[in-house]
Amino acid sequence: MLELNPEVSLTAWPRWLVALAPDRPPQPIDPQWTDALLALVDGRDDEAAERLARAFPELVARRDDAGTTVAETLARLDEQYLGWWLALHPQAASRLATQRERLARPRLHGAHAWSALPASTLVRALLVERLAPARVLLLDDPDGLSLLLAGERQVTVLPCGAGQRQWLAREAARAGLTEAVELVSDPTPLGDFDLAVLSLGEPRAAHATLELALAAVHPGGRLVVAVRAPWARALYRLLAESGLTVRECLRDVDHAVLPGGFPIDGGGDLLVVDRPAHATAPARPSAAAALREQPFALVEIENLAAARLDGSAIDRFAAAVELMAPRPQAMRDSIREPQRDVLWWYDLDGYGFSAELRHDKAHLSLAFAPLEPVLLSAALSAAFATLGDAWTRTFALRTTHGPEGMVLT
Repeated sequence: MLELNPEVSLTAWPRWLVALAPDRPPQPIDPQWTDALLALVDGRDDEAAERLARAFPELVARRDDAGTTVAETLARLDEQYLGWWLALHPQAASRLATQRERLARPRLHGAHAWSALPASTLVRALLVERLAPARVLLLDDPDGLSLLLAGERQVTVLPCGAGQRQWLAREAARAGLTEAVELVSDPTPLGDFDLAVLSLGEPRAAHATLELALAAVHPGGRLVVAVRAPWARALYRLLAESGLTVRECLRDVDHAVLPGGFPIDGGGDLLVVDRPAHATAPARPSAAAALREQPFALVEIENLAAARLDGSAIDRFAAAVELMAPRPQAMRDSIREPQRDVLWWYDLDGYGFSAELRHDKAHLSLAFAPLEPVLLSAALSAAFATLGDAWTRTFALRTTHGPEGMVLT
């Protein structure tokens, strides 16, 4: 039976499917292979999967041929980023081991959301359990939170993408939770949920997500909101304009990992928000207004792999960005110096970034103006995949705003 190479992570970017693995360049796969990839991920004997394996043999490998697997990477990152929390909660070891196994099993990732580390997903689950809701709505679930919550409560999920739906359905069946985890396209009946779990980011999407959450949760219910840099300031303003009160804030606990096991230093925040009867999401901003609201973002990536910083490094990085970016490249230019390369990259809608690669410092600086979340994910994934190794890290991307305003990080 065919099985996916355990070193490989598959991601459905807006224009291409991409296979990522340590020390290999990103492998583009035409979206016409989506059904075959889903069959391969499921381990089904399928003629299309056989053709896919012949066309892309690096996707298939026996377990005893594998190097560092996704499961091993997740366990190491859990200890690095949340080892302090794990030491305080030894009773969570069994649930954490199960969650690591789930997240390590093959699936087709979506490019729209960053998965949380297994330990961070467990932190979120324990927070929700402390609030004791009977019915929970998850507006997206890239990291299997629904599977940790199901059993003592009914959980409804709006999965984004065929790969996420397939993975959640398979894992729910494996755990005997098919009846407790409901995968839907529309969260009806609205107003019947005790709690909604959601992530807020880019302004227009944040308005739409909050609007749906307020319609779904009855007055007196609660929202658990994940917030990451650099969106925090605008999102606290959005919550205030909606008449919502932040009851509790857990800072720097929601650590993210990109497909391929690439970590993002600096955890996001989890907010517990009361949902009063008078709360109403404000009108969604126009496209022009949303563009003006986009923050500037500077991302620093250090400890790049010296062996990969040759004369073609910046070109490999730019080619990988073009592969994963949500829209086609419109402008690209670069300057080459002995120890420094500078790149400008912009798409057809005017989103883009400038990059400075310092060979002597093994350092990459990325400046996004304006910021677009999928392009940010694409550039980070491209940098790790083409220039990095197991020691590569971002400077900590922590929020600089809390419920009371500016905070020290």
